[in-house]
Amino acid sequence: MDKVPLNMEELTDAADQFFPHFDFVMTRLPEGTSVKDILHVMDVVADIGYSNRDRKTKIVGFVHCEDPVE
Repeated sequence: MDKVPLNMEELTDAADQFFPHFDFVMTRLPEGTSVKDILHVMDVVADIGYSNRDRKTKIVGFVHCEDPVE
């Protein structure tokens, strides 16, 4: 699949989304942590965040509930 290269505006928008997350995770890790390890931790944190979101938001029938029914 051929992809048209991103223009500078699209690349800037993507970087504006990515780097705040990267910087946030990087500041929570020990100094000297490799970029590879930071990216791995970002993936793990995102997985936990999505899991938490799924637990907080449940759909019961056709009614959307913010708090799960226990």
